Amino acid sequence: MPGPFVDVIVADASVKGIGHQLMLELLEAMLVIANKQSLT
Repeated sequence: MPGPFVDVIVADASVKGIGHQLMLELLEAMLVIANKQSLT
């Protein structure tokens, strides 16, 4: 996953006040989805 894309998501979440733990779970879920898409 591109670094800048992750940076934008984290920055956006920070502005919206989303918890850090929730962000980690969200990013992990996105990585899983990205991996599944690349495998199929």
